[in-house]
Amino acid sequence: MALFFENEKDPVTALFDEDGNQLFETVGILEMSTSPSNTFAEHTLEDGKVVVDNKIINRVPITVSAILSPDDFKSVYSKLKEADQNNTKFTIQNRVDTFYNMYIESYPYSESSKIANTIAISINFIEQQFVDVKQTTLPAQKVKNPVNADPVDTGEKLPVESSTTLLDFLESTGIL
Repeated sequence: MALFFENEKDPVTALFDEDGNQLFETVGILEMSTSPSNTFAEHTLEDGKVVVDNKIINRVPITVSAILSPDDFKSVYSKLKEADQNNTKFTIQNRVDTFYNMYIESYPYSESSKIANTIAISINFIEQQFVDVKQTTLPAQKVKNPVNADPVDTGEKLPVESSTTLLDFLESTGIL
């Protein structure tokens, strides 16, 4: 038994801005693909066995393939370009999941007489989590080496070379 869903009645994908407003309603979304994945940190032990000790959840990429209608493709493309330039945060909802913190990564398109007076476009999104970095001063008593505690006007510090030659060793033992 084959099932057929019309995009207007049961949309494949909906794109929302951070205020919950649906964007690009007139875009004919043909397909949405995504590939959530994980990376596992692997370490080789001394006996050659590989162990995994950490799971890293990768950023989610999403590609939305669509057709821009000839009725408004210039204005829709302009709004898409503006959303990219303004770093608009998207929420992308499909039939089985919702993806938050999505940003436009690229939006290549093509024009051809084979697709009449429409524009075929692929909008590539990538998940981003932005955080505010907080900087604080490390108290001098927590610095391991006290000579590094005050970085003001110290300039570039080169590592102190400590090499012992055979001649130094013989002199220090009194042989020479």
